[in-house]
Amino acid sequence: MRIKGLSLPLRQTSRALAVSAAVLLTAGALRAQSDESVVLPQAAAARFAKRQLCSRPGPPKFTGTWTPSESDIHALESHLPQISELRTREGPMSRGGKRIEDPAAYYRQYLGIRVGGRNLIYVNAFDEFTAKQLQEYKAKIDWRETPIIGCDGGQSFWGVVYDPATGKFSDLEINLSMGG
Repeated sequence: MRIKGLSLPLRQTSRALAVSAAVLLTAGALRAQSDESVVLPQAAAARFAKRQLCSRPGPPKFTGTWTPSESDIHALESHLPQISELRTREGPMSRGGKRIEDPAAYYRQYLGIRVGGRNLIYVNAFDEFTAKQLQEYKAKIDWRETPIIGCDGGQSFWGVVYDPATGKFSDLEINLSMGG
């Protein structure tokens, strides 16, 4: 068999095809993830530093930022289903017991934050309807650069903290809805 001018024995050809298929599948998966998620620039941290995102608490108080690697993001995204097991806590900005059914269905912004000497990733998420509105109305806000912070909206907007050292999520917060 010939691959770009190379002639390989059958055994090497099978191995080369398997490796090529794995690379193509991995590249496709990464491309699909990047269409709905982004690591925000560290400069975006100022919007989150207030720890109040209109109708939900923001990330925990952080002392600095860092840039998560591709492998950090790949690990985080492979653990996304864990988020659906979390419940919000009762508090002044939230009603306890709420959860997110399908976290992978949301657009996600990632910000590396330092809390108590640990590198964590804050996930800021918003629904497809919001993403389409940003595109449809040609908003001057690029969700890949600027944090998307909605007021009210219920489960259209949520945030969670991810710990790359443990592979676990915590502190799920969902926006309040207009009715409370």
